[in-house]
Amino acid sequence: MTANGMLWNEEAWADSAVAFAMSGPSYFRELSELNRAGMANEIRTRGRDDWVGGVEQALAAALRQSVLVHYTKDEERAEQLKQAGHIKSKTELLKADPGAPNNSEGYDTHVLANEGFVFFFLEAPGSEFRDTRFGKVRFEIPLVDSPLESQGWLMLSDFAQREYPTINARPAEPAVTKSELATRPEKMPAEFALPVRSFDLGAAKGAMDYDKFGERRSMEQDPIRASQILFSMAQAAADEHSTMTYGSGEQKKQYKERLRSNTFRGKDIIPGLVDRAVLEIMRMEDVNPALAERLKNMSGQELMRFLLKDLLRPQAMLPGTVDLANATMRVKS
Repeated sequence: MTANGMLWNEEAWADSAVAFAMSGPSYFRELSELNRAGMANEIRTRGRDDWVGGVEQALAAALRQSVLVHYTKDEERAEQLKQAGHIKSKTELLKADPGAPNNSEGYDTHVLANEGFVFFFLEAPGSEFRDTRFGKVRFEIPLVDSPLESQGWLMLSDFAQREYPTINARPAEPAVTKSELATRPEKMPAEFALPVRSFDLGAAKGAMDYDKFGERRSMEQDPIRASQILFSMAQAAADEHSTMTYGSGEQKKQYKERLRSNTFRGKDIIPGLVDRAVLEIMRMEDVNPALAERLKNMSGQELMRFLLKDLLRPQAMLPGTVDLANATMRVKS
């Protein structure tokens, strides 16, 4: 990824592989460790109240029961994958069949260069089917039966759109919430008028070097890669301005939400998700104590569902070819 992905090599991005003088898995390990260190520092500063240990233990146990979910376009394709017994990344797929259809877009190919991975959503077992462009058939692999913690990594939200859900509550019942993705056409129901949390990508605030953009574009021979330069540079420029806002009015609090906070790798995945949940509860205590109390008192399974649907939208990435021996195929009814 770091060899060909434009984002990882953006000189204007303070956390790029170029800035760290790193490459490959070690670079993403560094991002993961920085993410966890930042959360640990804020949690330590706030203080570990009595509720923290119980929440950590319950959520970690629940996350070990989570599943990796891969969607495919139709039953015919799903049956082919089932018979083959594996799912190949685009890189592996095209090695075997250069004309094979795939879902990759220019951003994935050139900005992230993530074609060597197979993508999964991380979900609670028994979760509803997502409304996704990838299809209405899915394979589910228990996290503990997957190579995620040994070989994979996790995005807390899609790198392309940074889809952190917007959360609102009922003004008269602040512990009752609704979440929506800002990138989707659905509107927040009027009854949920109390802001709880929202994400700002900072896209309009980053200063772009348009001379540099023009120079890079003129030098690029591949027209598809050239078309992605602007997206890569804009994302790097916006990073320092990306924020997560909690509450509204005088209670409003804002925190940096940098790209490096979007990544966990390998063994950091479950403890990192637990840290993020604890931090979210702590931040919500400042602006919506009723909701924070509700989250503290959830079972591990309930909190996992809230974490993976309302707080984050994690996507797991597994390299190469993924074995389906432990997978279950499900079709949307």
